[in-house]
Amino acid sequence: SHDCSSPTATTPSTSQKGENIHTIDLRLIAQPIKNLSTELEYAREFGDYDIGRSLNAWALTAVANYAFADVKYSPALGLKYDYRSGDKLNNIGKSNKAWKALYEDQVNGVIYDPNTNISIIKVSGSMKPTEDVILNADYYNYRFAQKAAASSYTRRGKKDAGD
Repeated sequence: SHDCSSPTATTPSTSQKGENIHTIDLRLIAQPIKNLSTELEYAREFGDYDIGRSLNAWALTAVANYAFADVKYSPALGLKYDYRSGDKLNNIGKSNKAWKALYEDQVNGVIYDPNTNISIIKVSGSMKPTEDVILNADYYNYRFAQKAAASSYTRRGKKDAGD
């Protein structure tokens, strides 16, 4: 998890086996109305991905959460959209567009999260029936950013990755 308390602009990088990757990130956080929190984050990765190839990838996260503060059981609803760019299958060009997951703490679902070449919609809800108990439910819809060739055994040319 990462601190969402203030807008950021960062440039972390890694260098291994011919890789020299830089990330620039911009996060905006706002509370436009009472009990509604929102977040918009955009990140761009660039640099040398492999010998002779450059990296040109991007990611986007948009979040809205509403808490019904003055209602019995304190219900809350949330909506989140995550996008991580992907590269076309068998791309042998000079540029790789697949997001490279450098920070493994950014998890979007416990069962499945490739953290690259993916578009994720999350709908969540929670309530607090007693002081010591919180009930929470999350629904995830996953779609690949780039579909595979029709000959792909696991994806068969589709973008749908599951729920």
